[in-house]
Amino acid sequence: MWIELVVKDADGNVAFSSGSIAKGSQDLCDAEVLASPLAAQLEGCATPDPQLVDFQLKLVDAIAATTTASGDTVRDTASELIPRATDKAQEVVLQHVTGGAVPRLRSVDGVQMGAIAPGVTRSFGYSFTIPPAARRPLRATARLLFRNLPPYFIRALLAGDPTAAEVVERLKVIEMAAASVDFDPGG
Repeated sequence: MWIELVVKDADGNVAFSSGSIAKGSQDLCDAEVLASPLAAQLEGCATPDPQLVDFQLKLVDAIAATTTASGDTVRDTASELIPRATDKAQEVVLQHVTGGAVPRLRSVDGVQMGAIAPGVTRSFGYSFTIPPAARRPLRATARLLFRNLPPYFIRALLAGDPTAAEVVERLKVIEMAAASVDFDPGG
């Protein structure tokens, strides 16, 4: 699950975008994936999308319990230990005995993404410069999108399998919610 934010000017020109993909088989350009051993499986991602809001957990080979500065373990509302990736953990596609799923970090602000519980809301800020030629007013459209697995994960999992590309091409993106707002910054 991730947020796609697209800002267009009055002529329909894109002034800013984050989390945009053209089709379900296209990878999101998550900075953490680009810095991982799985980066070789990404297609079409030369540079990261630092403002990407990506709620997908990442599977890592080594986890530990989250602790406070004083060394006490941190628990969630159900009294379960909260896992974190160890300092040397690497993203993987197969579960390791020492590993598990942990939240991603948004590279622009270090905010932990993680799952969102039902009925809970979260807000995320975006910062961008509007091109001088952009005609006002602007329209920002945010969509909450979902697909069951990211393409790079499937490519890595099925490495060497001749059907991998076909499986990736079948990925569907589901729009879970959408909203738009017109605005005129500085106008």
